[in-house]
Amino acid sequence: MMGDAGANLLGAALGVALARDLSLPGEAAVVAILAAFHLLVERRSLSALIESSPVLKKVDGWGRPGEG
Repeated sequence: MMGDAGANLLGAALGVALARDLSLPGEAAVVAILAAFHLLVERRSLSALIESSPVLKKVDGWGRPGEG
């Protein structure tokens, strides 16, 4: 698994790349998507969402030995 330091670095790199390359409407769309996702996981457990989706469960297992 990536761990906190790797996830923070990846998030920062993606954020900088999106801010650099997207137009204002594109940035607004990304912010809207992230806000909607945040509201979703405030109401439902992210772990429950991952477990209920075969695709998300598969992706989640990529970082675990013997899974994915």
